[in-house]
Amino acid sequence: MTGEIPTEIGRLENLNELSLGFNQFSGTLPTSLGNLSALTFLSIPTNELEGSIPPLQSLLSLNVLELAQNKLEGTILLS
Repeated sequence: MTGEIPTEIGRLENLNELSLGFNQFSGTLPTSLGNLSALTFLSIPTNELEGSIPPLQSLLSLNVLELAQNKLEGTILLS
């Protein structure tokens, strides 16, 4: 896939796992990822994402976070 990750992804409030690695996603990570409170696994490596990592404090169940091989910057804020 290519393009940006849509902000509407934050509406999937019961989503447990999200794996979007090895695509050609560009742009920034949507801040709406912070709405996915049931998420335990978030993997978005090897894309063309850039900019700041949005706050992820509400992801209380998150066990795995993979963001490597992007152009992201900043601090990862978890609970």
